[in-house]
Amino acid sequence: MNEFSTDYPGYKPKLATKQTITFTKDSAGQNAVAFEVTSWKQAADSGLPLAAGQLVDSCQKFTASDEEMAIDFTAERVAPIAIGEKQTAVRLTATYQGASVHLTVYEAQVGHNLISMTVSSPEPTDQSAEYKPLLDGIITKLQA
Repeated sequence: MNEFSTDYPGYKPKLATKQTITFTKDSAGQNAVAFEVTSWKQAADSGLPLAAGQLVDSCQKFTASDEEMAIDFTAERVAPIAIGEKQTAVRLTATYQGASVHLTVYEAQVGHNLISMTVSSPEPTDQSAEYKPLLDGIITKLQA
């Protein structure tokens, strides 16, 4: 369920490179966190996905569907992680076969890079503080 906004086909020609890593913790339900750093050819383009976070206020419910199923989602803005020049954060919630899944997406622009972190879990908890040191390390390496 961890898809990044940079997976949108319209962005592909604007990307220079990207790297993704995912960690999963099996416990009471499954928790997963994925990090992606995307470098854009033009610094101005690295903020494009951040604009989607601003749309949440006008579209708080939507349905994602394919040939086999349709899943209803609710969306809400949550506090972004204070990194980079610009940031956004959105929590998407869906219920499928009686189980709720919460996907929280944090994104921040750092120069011509977009740092994205997605956290999926059965509970809507804010785990951003746990990952802030890792994100700070990513930024330090980007600025080196």
